[in-house]
Amino acid sequence: MKIKTKEQILEKALLLFNEKGLENVSTRDIAKEVGIAQGNLCYHYPTKQEVVEGIYNNFSVEFDTLFTKIKDFKDTNFEAFFKITFLILKLLNKYKFFMFSFVEISRNYSKISTSFIELQKKKKLQFSTFHKLLIMQGFMKKETYKGLYDTIILQSNIISNFCFSEGEI
Repeated sequence: MKIKTKEQILEKALLLFNEKGLENVSTRDIAKEVGIAQGNLCYHYPTKQEVVEGIYNNFSVEFDTLFTKIKDFKDTNFEAFFKITFLILKLLNKYKFFMFSFVEISRNYSKISTSFIELQKKKKLQFSTFHKLLIMQGFMKKETYKGLYDTIILQSNIISNFCFSEGEI
């Protein structure tokens, strides 16, 4: 089945952004990689910002799909927790240019910035729910002080959001 031009643009742009960095890729580079004229690319995505937002929408859909699967996860033990963490890191790696350019994107792409805040809330809720299940099943102890697990979740988010940048240094 032939991939639609619009989807091809996003796929090639994602590969280029991951390989060269957001700031080092132009719409001309994307068009060349897809094998289309820049005008054709601009027909589908008039600006680079719209390309980035399109890629982010795909990321967001994949993330929601992943969290839907996690909600249906039957096992609630540490092995399941590590599987979930692996799946999340694998997804973040697929879209790693967001992590590399996190601050720039947050400052310059308001739609993405707002959506990312909501995504962080979803991640926190999911991990909080998972912690509660682990506590109920005796795999984890109750918090020794209020907010401990929220702090651990925040630290995990910080690590997952910036570990890719650290790995590139």
